[in-house]
Amino acid sequence: MPPSPLPRPDVFTYASRPLCWLLPFFLAGLALGPRLIPFARPLFIAALISALVLGVRTAWKKAPGWVWAGLVFFLLGLALAAQAFRPPQDPWHVYHQVDRPRVFGGYLAEPAAVTFGRTRLVVDVKEVMETGGPSSPAAGRIQVTVPEEVPGLGAGDYLRFPTRLERFHRYGNPGAFDYPQYQAARGVWAGGYVKSARLVAVIRPPEAGWSFRSSLDQVRRRARHFIEQSTSPPVRGFLLAMLIGVRGQLENPWEDLFRRLGLSHLLSISGLHVGLAALAAYLLFYRTLQWVPRLALRWDLDRAASALALGPVWFYAALAGGETPTVRSAVMVTVFLLARLISRKKDPLTALAAAAWLILLPRPGAVFEASFQLSFSAVAAILILGPRFPGSPFRGPAKGGDPPDPAPAHRWLWGLTIVSACALIGTTPIAAYHFQRLPLLSLPANLVFTSIISMVVVPPGLLALALAGFWPAAGGWLLGLMEKVLWLVLPGVEMMAWEPSELLVSRPGPVFLTVYYLAWGLVVIQWPRRKKVLALGSLLALGALAAWAPTWWTPAGRDLNVTVVDVGQGQAVHVRFPDGTEAMVDGGGFAGSDFDVGENILAPYLLARGITRLDFIAFSHPQIDHLGGLLFLARRFGPRELWTNQAQGRSRSYENLRTVARRRGITQPPLKNLHQGRTYGMAAIRALYPEPDDPASAVPGSTRDENNRCLVLKLTLGRRAILLPGDLEAEGEADVVRIHGPALKADVLVAPHHGSRNSMTPEFLAAVQPEVVIFSAGRNNRFGFPSDEAQTRARNAGARVYRTDRDGAVEVTTDGERLDMKTWGER
Repeated sequence: MPPSPLPRPDVFTYASRPLCWLLPFFLAGLALGPRLIPFARPLFIAALISALVLGVRTAWKKAPGWVWAGLVFFLLGLALAAQAFRPPQDPWHVYHQVDRPRVFGGYLAEPAAVTFGRTRLVVDVKEVMETGGPSSPAAGRIQVTVPEEVPGLGAGDYLRFPTRLERFHRYGNPGAFDYPQYQAARGVWAGGYVKSARLVAVIRPPEAGWSFRSSLDQVRRRARHFIEQSTSPPVRGFLLAMLIGVRGQLENPWEDLFRRLGLSHLLSISGLHVGLAALAAYLLFYRTLQWVPRLALRWDLDRAASALALGPVWFYAALAGGETPTVRSAVMVTVFLLARLISRKKDPLTALAAAAWLILLPRPGAVFEASFQLSFSAVAAILILGPRFPGSPFRGPAKGGDPPDPAPAHRWLWGLTIVSACALIGTTPIAAYHFQRLPLLSLPANLVFTSIISMVVVPPGLLALALAGFWPAAGGWLLGLMEKVLWLVLPGVEMMAWEPSELLVSRPGPVFLTVYYLAWGLVVIQWPRRKKVLALGSLLALGALAAWAPTWWTPAGRDLNVTVVDVGQGQAVHVRFPDGTEAMVDGGGFAGSDFDVGENILAPYLLARGITRLDFIAFSHPQIDHLGGLLFLARRFGPRELWTNQAQGRSRSYENLRTVARRRGITQPPLKNLHQGRTYGMAAIRALYPEPDDPASAVPGSTRDENNRCLVLKLTLGRRAILLPGDLEAEGEADVVRIHGPALKADVLVAPHHGSRNSMTPEFLAAVQPEVVIFSAGRNNRFGFPSDEAQTRARNAGARVYRTDRDGAVEVTTDGERLDMKTWGER
């Protein structure tokens, strides 16, 4: 029997699918709303007036048309987004309590997120007080980080803790992640840090009978405890994430390997899990009702089982944490079950649109979250494009109503291939936008590992959790078996996920994204194949050119460009020479933190500037706040050389960097060669310090010794010069002045040691004579950098002062004569 024909395009009408037709208008309004924050109230009024006009037109039996209805929801989207991202105006909101040490009290709003001993709490604040003072009512949601685990937290707990709130900020760099917008989308407007778990007082609510939330939290904790007792790392982290949505124990290297292969969706609760839970509940209720003849004769068992299955579906969705993919899947399953309940034809696209509406109406900021965009784009692509593949098992009934032929066993693999390909088509540009990565082996990896994990690991794992309540021995044995299966799977993931399997790409812009999805929209239009292919190819080529032309072609220039990147409390300087040579001097980093500055700050900055390869990297001295981010750059940006001060570092980061350099053939030029200097185009760079024959530079010493043996670099072009002295303090500065004297003169000085009290001595400033001094320091850092003394000395020397903590990245451009300054932060 030939394949069933595709659905006719005229069935996709506004009358048949209004939720689908109106959703793009609403999404467009949400996307533009944050730009119109001051006009939130007028936008609500405009939306209300438009809705009234629409209602009047409909009452007069004049067809309102989908365009007018779309305008109403476009205005509604604008208003909701503008209101969601508008800073709180209420005077008692915690948003107005920032920068003041206070004691806060409130209810735990979300399950505590514990990641490798660090606890993150989201609290609905109800009171605020000064230490030892009276309590005052307060409102708003805050996020609090505790550097250790806070044991025994549960839903409904009331917490009190001291902290100093700060408003969220984004790093002031091109391509930086907009962290304040991300938090505002979640309704969180400030954050704080509590020094110890002992400072968090947990006040249990009095016993007030049964509570669904507390019972759910108890079940979740028992499931987590059962998995932790039955398995061992790293498999424990995978099972916690796959079965109940707890990601805190996923080890970063493994999570990175899954991401490289495009398998991150396997590490969260998705449609697969919710669908399996719905199917199991439906079959259980159906078979149970069959065993009761009285009910089997009186009830429609299919409808009854569908209605009863709704409870377990939403219970599991809540148990899994209520993340966007989980809620979307639960809503879709609910729509399917309700369709069976009322004997209506199931419409997957309407179910998907309904899920989007139910998520976005109460929380419009979710539209900006990567999980929302990836989840919905993947499912939409599968539903729209899947039936259009040759021989697709997802084609609907034939025109005459006959069901399609049963799919033979070998078509299961073809169906999985279609699903994976459609998901890739739908999500690749969005993933590139958010993560700036392109997994090259995603399709074969999904064909292999998705099938194994979805069929061999997840169903038995869910069964083990179900057995844990009344037969824990059997559940534990089953989890142990799943652990062995995963131990067989993980080496295959590790083998396939070698670093070249993932490309770093520049972030595609809105033009490319629009053209890309418009091009794939042509696939569903019933044109002749020749016209469709021609239009599709033209649009894709145009979109690719608009997105990545700046990366492919960078015109040669005469300028030397130096940017002091905002990396928080640390230092990183990007240098672009006139001939196109790219370098990174120092790489930032945070002591005692697993936050990778190279991956999360420097790589997005470089990719935003169209840079996918560095010619050399350098660090002034082996301390974490100068070399922490270079490890990622050494692995992923292919530098040929590593410039150092030849000192012997004592940190693990330094040893890891040396190991990567050795394995990848990154050469380390002798200090003597760096003193001779290099020329790139018309610009030159050379080392001034330490001396090549200085025996003290090769011996590990105290922190001050390390600071005073920094690699000092000077860049020159024409009559302009820029000096990078690292973390020199007074002793090192005096030594450099003694050796070089007037040769230190530079127009731009990156302040030594972030502007500490013991740096930037008057003698050093007199030798350099800078026009501009740039301080690289983090906001509200515990060292108090830059010090008032250093800033005063810089201004007294006649220099203009810039600070990365206030100005963001500071960019200096010179052609040898002029000196142009640009800042990237929010003023």
